[in-house]
Amino acid sequence: MTRQPFTRQNVTFIHIHKTGGTTIVRHANSQMTALTGKPSDQYRVFMWQWLVNSNFDMTGRPLPPQGLRGFGPNKSPEDRIKMQKLLFDRAISHLETATTFQPVWHFKDHELFAVVRDPLDRFVSSIGQAMGALGSSKNGVANELKTLCINANEYSKEASQFTLQCMIDVVTERGFFFEIHFTPQAVETAFATQMLPDTPVALFPMEALPQVLTAIGCDPNKKIRDGQGSYRPHKVLAGMTSEDYTPHLIRQVCILYEVDVVMLRLLGYEVPRCDEYISKDR
Repeated sequence: MTRQPFTRQNVTFIHIHKTGGTTIVRHANSQMTALTGKPSDQYRVFMWQWLVNSNFDMTGRPLPPQGLRGFGPNKSPEDRIKMQKLLFDRAISHLETATTFQPVWHFKDHELFAVVRDPLDRFVSSIGQAMGALGSSKNGVANELKTLCINANEYSKEASQFTLQCMIDVVTERGFFFEIHFTPQAVETAFATQMLPDTPVALFPMEALPQVLTAIGCDPNKKIRDGQGSYRPHKVLAGMTSEDYTPHLIRQVCILYEVDVVMLRLLGYEVPRCDEYISKDR
């Protein structure tokens, strides 16, 4: 642990799924508790799940409201509309005080930041998550996805490639939003700032995650959870890596997540495996 105090400013973290967000949140909460001796003060302004019913079963039917964080099973449609309006207004108020880094901070000033990731690596991680990893065991699609897209009891490169192709087909057919972890990173970032589109956001590559953790006074070498191994709910998923992609699979994922490839390039981050398939003129 670095034992360094937090920077004396407010920060707002945009949790883009499968980019190390849980590590950042849990490290930060743990560090705040260690420094203050009190439970961490985490204030959630807005979340994708609160407004968009983005979880569907494999037939295309929306899951019931209790599947969405922030809306209990007893909420009426009228209550849901009121809640959405309240959250939307609160988000706008918060975004109005977002700013870029500066030497002097006012009381309500805060800096928005997020972490982004190579879409090919992220797709592998999303598959393991969507099929029932911690936090997604009740997403309504995990069991269907495992039944449909896993054809072996043990890991092999061939079994992994079958699962990758199957999941590419499912996302292509169903769209990104049947399971939230497949949402493009550009969409998640845009959604967080759509109320005030010119809101500045600092986007760091996942390779810089240790530096991000250090900047907020946390130990960059302490793992919260491992994206591979026992964390993933099947041996095929546990062994799956980006090394399992064939050129044909790479092409499909690059095209599927072209918006993320373009965003990363605009940020100055390379996505070399997609260069052959997504023109740099995009």
